[in-house]
Amino acid sequence: MTQKHPTAGQLDLSIVPPRLNAFASSSDLVEQFALFHCANPAVYRLIRSIAYDLKRRGFKRAGMKAIFEQLRWQFALHTSGDDYKLNNNFPAFYARLLEFREPQLKGFFRTRGQRVTFDPSKVQP
Repeated sequence: MTQKHPTAGQLDLSIVPPRLNAFASSSDLVEQFALFHCANPAVYRLIRSIAYDLKRRGFKRAGMKAIFEQLRWQFALHTSGDDYKLNNNFPAFYARLLEFREPQLKGFFRTRGQRVTFDPSKVQP
């Protein structure tokens, strides 16, 4: 059951989904990620917080997909609106962006080779 208005202690995140094309090209995926990231800075902050928490708890590596699933669970319980708030195309971008911006997390995420050219230095805060 979703709630329209969070009560005290609940996570209040308003995710702004950009218009996404299911058949997007590689460059379109990067652009869609950049638009989503700029419109939803709280997602990056939450992912970063979870990653640092895992690291503090002794994890040597983590999967960004697992972090995404944790966020999906939180969103399902504490937000209303669209069913799909976090795009499955974005975890790899977030993993690379965090490893670029957070030197302590370099090598923390399991990543595969890129099919899409993604330069995290070009993503705006």
